Amino acid sequence: MNGISIYKASKFVKKFENIIQNLYRSISGMAKVLFISKFILKFPKPYGKDCIILGNGPSLKITLSHYNSILNQIPTICVNNFALSKEFKIIKPKYYVMLDPGYFIHKDRPDIKTVFYEFKNNINWEMTLFVPHFYRKDADILYFQKANSFIKITFYNYTIVKGFDFFSFFLFRKNLAMPQFYNVLGASIYVALNMGYEKVWITGADHTWSDNIHIDNDNNLHRVDKHFYDKEENKSSNLIIDPISGRTAKIAGFFNAMYRIFDSYDLLNNYATYMNSKIYNASEFSYIDAFERKKLDEIDNGTSNN
Repeated sequence: MNGISIYKASKFVKKFENIIQNLYRSISGMAKVLFISKFILKFPKPYGKDCIILGNGPSLKITLSHYNSILNQIPTICVNNFALSKEFKIIKPKYYVMLDPGYFIHKDRPDIKTVFYEFKNNINWEMTLFVPHFYRKDADILYFQKANSFIKITFYNYTIVKGFDFFSFFLFRKNLAMPQFYNVLGASIYVALNMGYEKVWITGADHTWSDNIHIDNDNNLHRVDKHFYDKEENKSSNLIIDPISGRTAKIAGFFNAMYRIFDSYDLLNNYATYMNSKIYNASEFSYIDAFERKKLDEIDNGTSNN
C-alpha cells in the first residue's frame, strides 16, 4: 500500500470514528435531556435586534469610556462580578448571567456576598437574572423570586450535549441543552441567541489568562486575575482551584480548559448561523478569533432597536 492509499484509508477511518463518536454523543445527550433537563423553560423576548455583552476583562474600561452613549441605548448583558463596579448602577443592565457554581456553593466569599448584597439592596430597575435550573432552590434565588419585584429569574438548562450539530443545535434552540462552557461569556452568548437577538456584540473579552499564570517552586499553578473594575493594577496571584473538586489545577488541565473555551466559540459561531444571527467581537483587545471583529459604533442605532 503506497503513501496515498494509506492517507486515504486513515482519512476514512477517522471519518468513520467521528460518525460513531457523534452518534454515541447524540444518544447519550438525548438521555441526559430526558432525565436532567427541565422542559418548557421560556426566555424573555428581545428588545430589538442588538444586544451587548459586557465581559469583565481589563479592556472593558476603554469600552465604557468611549461608548457610554451606545451602552445606554442598547440592551446590555453583564456577568459574574460586574455588580462590584460603579458602572453597574449607571448602566443598569437589562440582563445578568451567572454560570460559575461558586456563586451558589461558596456564599462566604467576600465578592459573592457583595454581589448578592447589591442585587438585594441597590437595584431599582427591572433586570432579568439568568441562572442554571440546577440552582433553583438556592436561598438567594428563592428570595429574589418572592421578595424582589425588580429582579426576574430566568432559568436555563446547563445540560451539556455534544454530537451531530443538527441534533445538538435543535436541543439548544429548544432551551433543553447547551454546549459545555468553561466561562460565563459562552453562556451569555447562548442566552442572547436564544432570546432572539440577531446581532450579539461582545466587549471586554480579553481572554488573556495564559499571560498571567506562573508555577511556584512547589509546582502549584497561580494566576493574576485582572478585571476592568480593579481599583489599581492587580499584581497578586492566586492559586487556581477547581470550584467543584476544590483541588489545585494542573497546567495540563489549565491549557485543556483554554482549548475548550476557545473551541466552544467556534461552535457558538456555527450555532449563530443556524439561528440566523451574528456574533461580533467588539472588545478593544481580545484573543478570541472565532467572531468577526467590529467596533461598537458600527451598531445601527437608528434602526436596530426600535
